[in-house]
Amino acid sequence: LSKVCGLAGLRIGWAVGPALLVDDVRGYHAAASRCPAAVCQELALVALEHLDALLRRTCDLVHDNLQHLAALIDRHPVCLLDVPDGGSLAFPAIPVDDVDAWCTRLALEYGLLIAPGPACFGIPGRVRLNLAADRSYWRAALPLLDIELASAAGGGTW
Repeated sequence: LSKVCGLAGLRIGWAVGPALLVDDVRGYHAAASRCPAAVCQELALVALEHLDALLRRTCDLVHDNLQHLAALIDRHPVCLLDVPDGGSLAFPAIPVDDVDAWCTRLALEYGLLIAPGPACFGIPGRVRLNLAADRSYWRAALPLLDIELASAAGGGTW
């Protein structure tokens, strides 16, 4: 529910996938937490009662933020954006030598938290961006990313 409904911190949900993946998730869940907190269970029930509104909100955020991200990437042709078929995450390729170091520097200098693809997801040369993040986050992040991508394009390599 935290990703789908934009309820950060609410660690309750479900997993669907191939049997081996679901077994892995079950094993992780059993090791990480025996039972979600009662307050999380109650909040999840409230979220499910308002699921249509929460999903509309998330879809609107993803659509709007993807448009802004696509426009940003268009201004920097050395970057690559594969438009996701669904979901709330994008993994653009950026032209920097060390994506992990770049993400760390953005966090330290600007407070901009971007997950590095190699360290977090095994995807070299890419970063993970949350398209369902609040619009205020994107309004603050886009000008910084614009400057950083212009700088990276001038000195970075693939």
